[in-house]
Amino acid sequence: MDVTIVSPSRPGLELEEDFLLTDVARLKRWLPWLLLFRAFRVAIHYRRMFVGIAFVWLVIAGTAGVNWMFGDPVALPDFESSLDEPQPPFVELLQNPWHELSPHLLTTRALYPLQEILRQSWKVIDSEHRMPQLLNWLWLAGWTLLAGGLISRMAALEVTQHHEASLRSAVGYVFRHAISYLGGPLTVVCGFLFFAALNALLGVIGCIPGMGPYLIWLGWPLALVSGVFLAMLVVGFTISWPLMICTTSTEGTDPFDGLSRSYNYLFVRPWYALFLMLLLLMYGGLLLYFVEGMVLLTWQITVSTVAMGGGLAALPDGWLSFWKSLLGSIPLAFAVSLFWTAMTIVYLLLRKSEDSTPLDVVDMDTPPQSGLPLVGVPAAARREAARQATADDSDS
Repeated sequence: MDVTIVSPSRPGLELEEDFLLTDVARLKRWLPWLLLFRAFRVAIHYRRMFVGIAFVWLVIAGTAGVNWMFGDPVALPDFESSLDEPQPPFVELLQNPWHELSPHLLTTRALYPLQEILRQSWKVIDSEHRMPQLLNWLWLAGWTLLAGGLISRMAALEVTQHHEASLRSAVGYVFRHAISYLGGPLTVVCGFLFFAALNALLGVIGCIPGMGPYLIWLGWPLALVSGVFLAMLVVGFTISWPLMICTTSTEGTDPFDGLSRSYNYLFVRPWYALFLMLLLLMYGGLLLYFVEGMVLLTWQITVSTVAMGGGLAALPDGWLSFWKSLLGSIPLAFAVSLFWTAMTIVYLLLRKSEDSTPLDVVDMDTPPQSGLPLVGVPAAARREAARQATADDSDS
């Protein structure tokens, strides 16, 4: 592509420069949502997978502990049964690809953290014994915020800067911005309680003998207005709370910025956001099918090759249950890592679409410099001194 540049000092002189723009670069410029397909490579990294596995087992352990304290039955997920398939994976894929893959294109398993929060929230509302369910919800929400912050922070640096952040630096970043991570969701909860209290107050006024029904009738339009705000908060929060976490991981700003950005991007660009979420569901379903097949194949090959030595039959029943359950939980851990990685990319794409912010802009969390920068002759003298010191060290 030829670009003509006019010299500002000599307007009559035109400088012609050739810029090479590859087909891949053009395609990414025209279709920026192709960035979402990088989610697999970023999510499968061992650091993100470690966070996902830790999240899965910590949530299981906490839920089991709460149920045990309140005398409820302790139901643990059966990860072992997923590895008991006698048939090798991917056989049906070779025989009838569409019949094998089509169910995975319509699944919502890629939204596992979002589904768990909604499922546990409904248990708190619908259960007669709310205290254990509330404790389980708090345990799940706390680890969800931590895991989401860690994975989205590492994913943001990898996607934007191709920089692989250490787990230690991600933990430090999340704890330094803990108020921002918590502030956005808590602000929405406080807003919901405020409008709900207004409607409840109208209900209390309705208990006044004689005048109560008339006051409710007169105040019903205000209750409907409050209900509109409640509906917007519920719908927006259900979808946008992951974006609040990704906003903090990417921007490092205050809680209100994360709240305003997430709601603004969803309500201003609803169709683009819906398209990205549908793409995430289909792509995530295929990735989970592949990961589950590889996990099953790994277990089958391991069992078969070890059995060649003859010692596997001597093991007592359940001797390998720990390793079998740990391996069986990998697809669920991958779903956690994939969800937060993909939501980080979705946030970057929505930000670019609405604010025209380049996709490589991210908060690097660098401490502010003290004093004025060194420029001019002093800066040149410092560079020369450093170069001379390096030369002296190499000579010695």
